[in-house]
Amino acid sequence: MALAIVVAGSVVQAKAALSGTLWTDEEGFLSRMVAGQYFSISKPKLTSGGGAGYTYAGELINNGADVLLTFYGSPTGVGGYFNPGTVLTFTFVGNLSQSPLQVVVGESRFIGYTTDVNPGDLAISTLRFSVDSPPSKIIAGLDVVIPEPTTILAGALLILPFAASTACRRRKRV
Repeated sequence: MALAIVVAGSVVQAKAALSGTLWTDEEGFLSRMVAGQYFSISKPKLTSGGGAGYTYAGELINNGADVLLTFYGSPTGVGGYFNPGTVLTFTFVGNLSQSPLQVVVGESRFIGYTTDVNPGDLAISTLRFSVDSPPSKIIAGLDVVIPEPTTILAGALLILPFAASTACRRRKRV
């Protein structure tokens, strides 16, 4: 019985992971990031003429009209400050497949995206944006993965037999 719940819970979690969470405020986005597992870069260096500017996050490559930021280390959360109206395209890598996500930056100027799953399942691979709208700040790292309620329940059900046998042994000793 408990095994069936675990399997059902992980299938539901995998389906829910395909949507992720889009953030328009830095505070909310940072509250989802694992402490010490993210970094931010103010005014990342962009080079012109097809060259590359390197950051801690990965590599910024200017290919004419667009800049492609390739991330190393499989971040599950990426955000930054861009000019309003900038079109951002996130691409993903991992065991789960997700098509590229295109987002238009609003008046808040901040856009963040978290995959809400483990990096092996789905991580952010690249971020593409216009060379005319360079970010003033980029944040990348790991977001907190919160298990589904059914997964928590399944874990509790798996512990029950061990708790019962321990209680039974302690009762026999007394």
